[in-house]
Parts: sequence; structure tokens; C-alpha cells
Amino acid sequence: TGQWLNVDATMVANAIEQGNQRFVGITDFIADATRSSRYWFASLEDGIIGIDHGQFLTRYNHATTKGELQECAYLCTRVGSLAVSPMGDLWCTNEGVPSILKVRRAFDGKWYSFTIPGLEMAYGFTHLLHSRTRHQVWGVQQFTYQQSNVFVYDYGTSIDDTSDDRVTYFRELIASDTLGSASASSFIPYYGRGVYESPYGVIYLLNTSGLFAVDRPEAIFDHPGEVRTLLDGVVPTSLAFDEQGHLWVSTEADGLYLLSADGRQQLDHITMSNSLLPTDEVLSLAFDAQHSTLWIATTGQLLSYTYEADEYEARDWTTQAYCYPSRIPVGSRSVVNAFGLRDDTKASLLNSQGHLLQQTLALGHHASFTTDGLPVGTYTIAGTDQEGHNGSLITFEVTE
Repeated sequence: TGQWLNVDATMVANAIEQGNQRFVGITDFIADATRSSRYWFASLEDGIIGIDHGQFLTRYNHATTKGELQECAYLCTRVGSLAVSPMGDLWCTNEGVPSILKVRRAFDGKWYSFTIPGLEMAYGFTHLLHSRTRHQVWGVQQFTYQQSNVFVYDYGTSIDDTSDDRVTYFRELIASDTLGSASASSFIPYYGRGVYESPYGVIYLLNTSGLFAVDRPEAIFDHPGEVRTLLDGVVPTSLAFDEQGHLWVSTEADGLYLLSADGRQQLDHITMSNSLLPTDEVLSLAFDAQHSTLWIATTGQLLSYTYEADEYEARDWTTQAYCYPSRIPVGSRSVVNAFGLRDDTKASLLNSQGHLLQQTLALGHHASFTTDGLPVGTYTIAGTDQEGHNGSLITFEVTE
């Protein structure tokens, strides 16, 4: 709409007052990926509240969830970080209790708890990410000023079936270009500045000693902490991905870096000396794909940088369209995520006879389909790719 929305203390306080409850010490704030007017806030003392169109929506704490969200030793519902899955499930870290990872499933409103061995009763969770391409949740805990923990929880085929769940956590990164080839001399203490996921499904960890990539997140359980180094010796503050999949990296003292989609090539380095940046200390980034505009937050100023789509090398989406997972056990209540689709175009799920089973709108180059009730067989996702080509783009299988 072109209008500014100030998410300030007054707005939050007014919405909270409608809930008729005390809510202090906000720890995290996230927009709901499935509804643009809805926001979630986490707090140190009273769980989670939802705000929709600036009005109080709901509250989740020890009392309202009937104990699903638990109270810590300070007799309050302490929530450190939030994430929303592509299906609208609300994930959070419930601090100071045995099972610190919790989720409220969107379609039935049920709460589920997961234990991270080694992080029971823990506090200090600052970042939470639900993968758009996998059933994985990544979290960062800052437990000292020099070191952090990263945990990864993979809930397998569905949230309610824990038989195929996997979990790991690590506090050191192991630099390696080839999976499984790292040596003890490659160990890097990790002090987390955030966790991000690219459109390709690569996980990026921001560290005080550089930027690191996890190219195969599914292998993290066999090779915990093993990463590829992208920017060594630079202190990144945030990441943003443009419509071609490039990485924009803001830094604490080195301006902006633009990297290729795989992070292996530096395409540009923007600083005070070669641009209108008022400072090389860049705090945060956000990308507006509709207008090819990068928003840049520095100390004291908000700037925008708009460029032509072909100014930097373009990604070939035509050959890069893919889905995850590509093989699904029959009977599992899973979700297939398709990537590489043109925004605001229809995406269709077809069976082997070409019959239409489901249809949705692709947003953010991405569309999701549920596999609940699909029999064994091969299925096709048809749609429009980034070059405007129509047709059958991706296939996946439902297996015994």
C-alpha cells in the first residue's frame, strides 16, 4: 500500500491491553508467512501473543495451553524465539523446561513438544528457522559471550510421528569444502549471529568469524558442524536473497557483499568509498522482490538500492525447478514443496493420468501441496517457471 506501519510500543501495548493480560520483555517478533496481516510476539514472562490487523488475536502461555507451554523456574512462560512453517505451524523455544522445542500445528491447533538432548532446561535462544524445503528446524542458543550452540531437529514425515525423528546440536563449526574431509585443525568456535535458508535450501550460519554454508542440511546429523567457508574474517550481521538467488551480506565494518547463488563467487563489494553508503557498519537487510529493491539499515539511516534484474548474472530457473521431498512414504501426512516457480501463477498437482488433484498460487517462487491420502504412484507439479514457460515441471513419487 505504500504506507508505513510502526510496530512500536504503543501498538503492541494497545493490542496486549485487549488481551487483558501482562506481557513484558519481548524477545522475538515474526510476521506470519501464511497471512500478511498477522504478527507473533514472544516474551520473557508470558509466552506468545498474536496480533492481526493491529488488534489482539490470541495468547499462548502456560494457562491458555493447559500446560503444553511450560513455566520455567521463575514461574513464567518464557519463550525465546519463533518461527512459522510454510504450512502455518507456529514453532517456538520454551526456555528453562525439559522439552525446549514446541510447535502448535495449524490445521488442528494441537501442541507438540520435542527434547533436544544436551539442551534440556536451557535458556538464551535467539534465532529459530523452519526450513522451507525440509522438515527441519534450526535454532541458535547464545549461552556465553564467546560461544553458541546450534541445534537441528528433523521431524521426519510428520509432526505427530516421532519414530523417524533425528536431532543433533554442535558448538563448533568444522570448515571443509568436501563433506567428511575436515581435520581437527579446521575447528572454529561458533558464536551465532543468525541462521538463514536460501531459495536453494542451503543453510547459512552467520558467525563472528565469517559466513558459512551447510550445502547438504540432510547430512548434518552424520557430520554435525561441518560447513563451507564463504567470507572468512568478516563479521556478517544479516543476509538477504534477491529474485535470482544471489546472497546480499551486510557486515559490521565492511559494508555490503554480493555473492553468487552458491556463494562461491564475489560479484560486488559495496562500501562508503564506492557508493552512497553513509557508513560501512550495516545492521540489517531486506529484499523487495516486487521492485528489485534492497533495503539497507545502517546506524541512523534506512536506504534503498534498486537495480536492473540483469545487472548481475541471472539464475537459470528453467533447469533449476525442483521439489522436496521427491520420495514420500504412502500414508504419511507430509508436504511437498515446489521451488523455481513464477510468482502469482497457478501451480497444479496432477496424477499419472493428468487429473487435477490440487491447485494453489505460487508465492516467493514456491508452492506447497499436501500428500495426505495420495496412493502409491508418480505425480507431477505443473506450472509456470521463471522464464514464463508453462507445462509439467517437476515429478515426485509416493512409495510403499
